[in-house]
Amino acid sequence: MHAPPQRRGLGASMKLHVLQLGILSFLLAGVTAQFPPSISLDEVEVKTVSSPANTNITIQYKSPLPGTCKTAFSSQKQYTGYVNLPPSTLSLVQQDYPINTFFWFVEARENPKKAPLTVWLNGGPGSSSMIGMFQEVGPCEVVEIDKTRLGTRARAWGWDRSSNMLFIDQPNQVGFSYDTLTNGSLNLLSGLLYSQAKPVPPKQPHNTFLNGTFPSHDHDHTTNTTAISSQAIWHVLQAFLAEFPQYNPRGNGNNSVGINLFTESYGGHYGPAFATYFEKQNDLVDQGKLPSNKTLKIDLVSLGIIQGCVDDTIQGSSYSDFAYSNSYDIKAVSVTDYKSMKHSFSKSGGCREQIEKCRRTVTSKDRNNTAADECSSAVIYCNHPVIYRNTRQFQHVNFSTSNQDVSYAFTMTGDRARGGQIAQLASLLAKGVRVALIYGDSDYLCNWRGGEAVSFAVAAAASNYTSSFNSAGYSPIITNESYIGGVVRQAGNFSFSRIYDAGHEIPAYQPETMFTLFSRIIQGRNDLSSGQPADLATFRSKGDANSTAVNHAPPMALPTCFLRNVAATCSQDQQVMLQAGSGVIINGVHYESEAQWSAKDSSRAGDGVLLGDVGVPGTESVEMMAITPSASKSSELPAIGVFTATTTPRMKVQRSTSACVLSTEIPGRFGLVTLVALFVFIVRII
Repeated sequence: MHAPPQRRGLGASMKLHVLQLGILSFLLAGVTAQFPPSISLDEVEVKTVSSPANTNITIQYKSPLPGTCKTAFSSQKQYTGYVNLPPSTLSLVQQDYPINTFFWFVEARENPKKAPLTVWLNGGPGSSSMIGMFQEVGPCEVVEIDKTRLGTRARAWGWDRSSNMLFIDQPNQVGFSYDTLTNGSLNLLSGLLYSQAKPVPPKQPHNTFLNGTFPSHDHDHTTNTTAISSQAIWHVLQAFLAEFPQYNPRGNGNNSVGINLFTESYGGHYGPAFATYFEKQNDLVDQGKLPSNKTLKIDLVSLGIIQGCVDDTIQGSSYSDFAYSNSYDIKAVSVTDYKSMKHSFSKSGGCREQIEKCRRTVTSKDRNNTAADECSSAVIYCNHPVIYRNTRQFQHVNFSTSNQDVSYAFTMTGDRARGGQIAQLASLLAKGVRVALIYGDSDYLCNWRGGEAVSFAVAAAASNYTSSFNSAGYSPIITNESYIGGVVRQAGNFSFSRIYDAGHEIPAYQPETMFTLFSRIIQGRNDLSSGQPADLATFRSKGDANSTAVNHAPPMALPTCFLRNVAATCSQDQQVMLQAGSGVIINGVHYESEAQWSAKDSSRAGDGVLLGDVGVPGTESVEMMAITPSASKSSELPAIGVFTATTTPRMKVQRSTSACVLSTEIPGRFGLVTLVALFVFIVRII
């Protein structure tokens, strides 16, 4: 029998902040000083080839050192590199800067040449897909080896169990992607980045002020709308799939699987637009308007949107509703504030009207830039704190690796307000693409109630799904023989899922449930509730018309102060201690004393269910201190396989009217932090 899947927050995974700046040294070159030396391609064994779609575009890549990201099997190949787009590559826009897009590819654990390919994109706009790689769905996760070292260990429920995985940092200047490499300085206490190297400020500890090499951080040197970014990502995939045809499912004659795009948060914008652009480019190939001998069709079979902010005119009212009335029975705002929030969104000249004005302008002008004034005004207005308030008791929030300059660039074009995503999703369904909307019920940003409203809007726009989706019921998502991880409404290729007790980065909270659901989606022929085969031409899930399960809120955990993320993770007292140089830093985390660092902290063991040994760059297996029993020995969990249910587990629940009362025991830092952390309508999201 399976044990219930461990539900956790992001405490262990946030070690990515410590690891990330160091890990690039093992990707394309060695970094031996604060400013990296010039790279000799011969020394680091980088292969460089041109893209067939455009010979001016090159792809450079190598295999990372063993142990950099420890996989379940040593036979799994990995490639890290860049696709380099020179200036003037993108059409209909002024691209006077280079685009160097970073990617990390990992083979599936079994039959990689017959496995599907899944492209993963984090959101933001401006968030690195290394968040997804190390914190959510990648093949490995960061663990603490001892007081001086971090390493990686195979993730039990990494999505490489079922698919080849390609993680891409986009748009330009996000994560490891860059325009022009620029030496500068980063003040960890203030978060300020200086475009030229500066000395350490007087009386500031040296370990809080770093020199490094960064993108230019020029707002004008990034693809600043979703529409423009779709062109860049298409070129990236053209170069990658041409160089690695063995991982292109349809290109190597394997018609039973295809390419999947899964994206998170602002991926509610990216996913529909990127998939639509891929389809349009495929049509141009079919029409002979793009050369078929130089252009690869990107045959997308599934689009998964995780905790997506898709359309603010639809989801906007859910922010006030969810803050005041939710399944955790947390009233995060007073009734006065609730009514004020509702009014500010719906009043004449309010947030919704300003977004609608933006969209009228977009439909009559160039979608890329000329509507920027109207749309940016809408975004800025909806972001004003008078609408959705931030309160002192909710200051300790998760802040993941993100580029604020990219976020600013998207704000100035008003990208979030422009719309079009609902129609795009409906069109994709009409073309036979599977569309899955997945939401955790602990999240406030892009919350599940708003996501549910989006699902009905998509069904209304997709005439073939209106009746079948609306009449489908919520079925349990059967994670294993003893656990139900959520509920799903499914009509053929279209589904909406509510995942219990999961925050914004759902796979970090419910890894087994999300892996199981993901695998059933990409298999393309299953009832998502059980994994049993189904005729999707006629299939509808059965169950209640509404999801009424309620949750119990866990206690709020204390914050962890990460040196690489001071402003968002450290209390005022901790920031004062850092400024004074008091306390100790252990593996990038600030403690009042060494005694506060506890070797019994189970979060250092990562998922709790781990596979194999711990690796560090250059070494696949190192001895790990015995933190917990699960950290000192391998789990008996198989490294491959997807669960298919034959019966529905009988969970221990209480009944309150028709509602199932769910208990949550998320041991990580954040718990419900995303539910109550930030009451703003337009926010920088992951």
